[in-house]
Amino acid sequence: MTRNRQLASTVKAYFLPTLVLLACFILLFVLSSCKKNESSGEKSYSSRSGGTLNYFLGEPVSLDPAFSQDAKSQQVTKELFDGLIDYNPKTARAEPAVATKWKSNPAGDKWTFWLRRDVRFHNGRKVTASDFVYAWDRVAAKKTASKSAYHLAPIKGFIAVRKGKRSHLSGVKAVGKHKLEVTLKYPLSDFPLVLGQPVFSPVPKEEVKKGGRLFADKPVGNGPFVMDGPWEHQESLKLKKFKRYYGKKAYLDGVDFKTSDNEKTAFL
Repeated sequence: MTRNRQLASTVKAYFLPTLVLLACFILLFVLSSCKKNESSGEKSYSSRSGGTLNYFLGEPVSLDPAFSQDAKSQQVTKELFDGLIDYNPKTARAEPAVATKWKSNPAGDKWTFWLRRDVRFHNGRKVTASDFVYAWDRVAAKKTASKSAYHLAPIKGFIAVRKGKRSHLSGVKAVGKHKLEVTLKYPLSDFPLVLGQPVFSPVPKEEVKKGGRLFADKPVGNGPFVMDGPWEHQESLKLKKFKRYYGKKAYLDGVDFKTSDNEKTAFL
């Protein structure tokens, strides 16, 4: 027992000062990496571009917005696709994304969205209002059998499309290339907030038709990141920065999502 105590004392004598010094160094590094915002009193951290983030995610259900109902899938599709609106990270309110502005009629059952003219899909083609019409019709269609289709339930004509009686949502209309009109079955003042769900993202018809089921493994979106090769199931899902993105460019060059459901395997 005495020998163990002596050994413990020796370890403390040699290593404790080193640990204290290391802790001080880490604290100094963290403090030097951030600066205080004098106007707001909040700390803001300096950022620099470059690098790849390796991130354990687990296996998503799908990368197709029509089937992206789980948290893992949405974490990736939100990087690959942009909808009409996005959520402000601080207030959770709707803010412009592909839509620059929106307005409802006095009754609140008809909404008009004006779209940006510089948004591109990852294949280079510009996004138009018709891409939203196609994407929403596809989600609502009976043959698609999307479990996320219920988000479109307030839109006029949803039931008819869901039952396979019609192929087009009567409440969704493209007015030219950069204006989208949406008529609802009832007034809904918070309708723009609903549109932040990935299921409302535009998809390019030509890529869906060309890729078929493979579209879910290597989708073509319009978000800040693009697929860097096909999804390797239970292994890896790689994204890289989309250089022609219309908004603020990503700081990272890429993200490597580890999609193995085995945490030990993903870590190794």
